[in-house]
Amino acid sequence: MARLMILDSRGELATEHARAVAGALGVSLVWNWVAVARCEGRLSARTPSRAGVPPDVRIRLAVWGGNVAAVHRELLAEAATAGDLGSVPSLRTLQRAVARDLSSGERAGLRGGEGARRRFDVYGKRPPTFRNACWEGDHKRVPVRVDVEGQAVCPWVTWFVDVATKVIVGVAITPYEPARDAVLAALRTGISRTGP
Repeated sequence: MARLMILDSRGELATEHARAVAGALGVSLVWNWVAVARCEGRLSARTPSRAGVPPDVRIRLAVWGGNVAAVHRELLAEAATAGDLGSVPSLRTLQRAVARDLSSGERAGLRGGEGARRRFDVYGKRPPTFRNACWEGDHKRVPVRVDVEGQAVCPWVTWFVDVATKVIVGVAITPYEPARDAVLAALRTGISRTGP
């Protein structure tokens, strides 16, 4: 297209040039492309704008357990009361956007919870081994406020999980963001054979 536009700017663009380009590209017409390039200055195809899944639709998907049709019905009902049905995408468009923007794990998690999501995620994706061959450790901030010496804090849980059996073998709970002491305490509870 750039070369055709150079020829067009000099007034040398002829039908033979357009036919040669059309034959090389395997298309029937090039003149529409030339007209677009003259008007808009664009030499390539327009990239279609993609509509992603906005945060409010993600929340609705979580409420409806991943049911895209129920979310679409809810959006249509709200748009009907507002008198703006043109703002709601079609059901098929919404389904395509959800399939494109949400991973398989996210979609499974909407339908079946955390356990279903983890079957698709990196968690637990190790080759099968025997018990205690490999452990994984993690930290999690618990969304609960507890009173620690007169101050409300959210505790942190540090744990180790046996990869083969998915059993928590060691755990430590701290009122602050975990550091080396929490990791060592959780590891000690996993290794030690005596009571706590």
